[in-house]
Amino acid sequence: RSTPKPSSAASDVYKRQVSLSFTTSEAVDTPEVVLVIGGNTIDNSSWQVFEETQSGQPSGTSWRASYELQTSDSGQLSWSIGGIDRAGNRLV
Repeated sequence: RSTPKPSSAASDVYKRQVSLSFTTSEAVDTPEVVLVIGGNTIDNSSWQVFEETQSGQPSGTSWRASYELQTSDSGQLSWSIGGIDRAGNRLV
């Protein structure tokens, strides 16, 4: 068992990701996902939403949002999901 050097141990603490997997009942193009931590909305360029595949094929119904926590992140975390299905109906 090796012990990391203090500098790498300190930086590794904040290289933790949070993720949310969800399924929609109808196929959608990339859904709108909002991440809020400690009352602050996280800029969506800082994290990713991607479609999960089933048997190697995209389904349009299985999604994952992933974000790498930053040292400044503190407080309650919440996600909200929205979007429009391919028939033009809003997700509820």
